[in-house]
Amino acid sequence: AVHAAAACKAGVPRVHIINGRVDEGLLAEVFSNEGIGTLIYANEYQQIRRAMKKDVRNILMLIKSSVDTEELVKRTRATIERQLNDYYIFEIDKNPVACVALHTFPESRQGELACLYVAPSHENQGIGRKLIGFVEDKARDLGLEGIFTLSTQTFTYFQSKGGFSEGTPGDLPPGRREKYDLSGRNSKVLLKKLTKTTPSENARSVE
Repeated sequence: AVHAAAACKAGVPRVHIINGRVDEGLLAEVFSNEGIGTLIYANEYQQIRRAMKKDVRNILMLIKSSVDTEELVKRTRATIERQLNDYYIFEIDKNPVACVALHTFPESRQGELACLYVAPSHENQGIGRKLIGFVEDKARDLGLEGIFTLSTQTFTYFQSKGGFSEGTPGDLPPGRREKYDLSGRNSKVLLKKLTKTTPSENARSVE
């Protein structure tokens, strides 16, 4: 590991350390996103970035299974493109593995955390919590005082991992309440007040 770090400092972007006793270990490392070895890197291996038009297809593919099970509300390509500036992608080695959106309601100083999804291959790695934290930081930067999310199946996750508490449809901004009533999904409303952070705490956000 010491030599790998030295190589990175000398300008090598990434160094892979592989157990030579593992059969076909090199192939497993090279031909999979996560690999089997230890990766020492000088560049940003994981990052959250704003979605671009080329990502719309990736978002639709990512969320398809959850849309099919009605865990997430269906979104069309046109809907995502219209709100593209609200969407963010979590990449690992430039491969999209998760997404999230932050829709803002400035008149009520609230934001909606929406379309949070992590690919099954990358579950239980804390990515969902990173995206929740990222959305909270973005909402603070925009001067919002709280965020809310709607969920029919994963509300316990937002309560236990994200620190949300259960609210009511009456807590939603007027425009969002109307859309909620029309959907007929009877989603639970989950709320979280945002406390102000210091500049050093806010620095963990990755654009």
